[in-house]
Amino acid sequence: MGYIGPPQRVLVVDDVAINRQLVVEYLAPLGFEVGEANSWAALERRISESDWDLVVLDVRLGDAYSIEKLPELKAAMTRPIPVMGFSASVLKNEVEEALAAGFDDFLSKPFREEDLFLKVGRLLRIDWQTEATEAGAAVQTDATAGEIRISAEALQQLRAQANTGNAKRLKVLLSKMAESESDGPRLAATLNPMLEAYRMSDIRRFLAELEPVAGE
Repeated sequence: MGYIGPPQRVLVVDDVAINRQLVVEYLAPLGFEVGEANSWAALERRISESDWDLVVLDVRLGDAYSIEKLPELKAAMTRPIPVMGFSASVLKNEVEEALAAGFDDFLSKPFREEDLFLKVGRLLRIDWQTEATEAGAAVQTDATAGEIRISAEALQQLRAQANTGNAKRLKVLLSKMAESESDGPRLAATLNPMLEAYRMSDIRRFLAELEPVAGE
């Protein structure tokens, strides 16, 4: 998966390293130039260092409440840059407050990979490209959920991983099941093209229709 056009520069601002790392791991392989900042002071330095195209900003950044400080950030920009709020809070009022304050979108933590791509694509007006092939599409058509046999334990693991939205981990799990489950290779052949296209909703729908086989 990738996108059409010149490299886009994204600044990820969060005081928790693993949160920044997760966004970097998703975006950098797709051709984005990703920078990081771990505090409001670091954000103020970095915003003037490069010509960023998008800022992903933690709403509660240490002692700083980004919703209140957003006007300062926008005033320091040499040109309008979209800012996406990033928070573990799922409170509706905080999301509404962030959007009213000037955030261009909001991503709740933990997030699904497809949600990140959807919002980043919309804010940057990106045309996504996938590597899904016609052959892969044919495999998806030929193999239906009703034809694949898989154990209840394996199916539970797959559904749980699919619900997290982490395509990389799901691909690893599919690879293991291709060796441990009787229909594992067919299942992997069916789902891998969807993974390449980050069609997580289709994958979850497929797995929901899959019936476990007792004793497998």
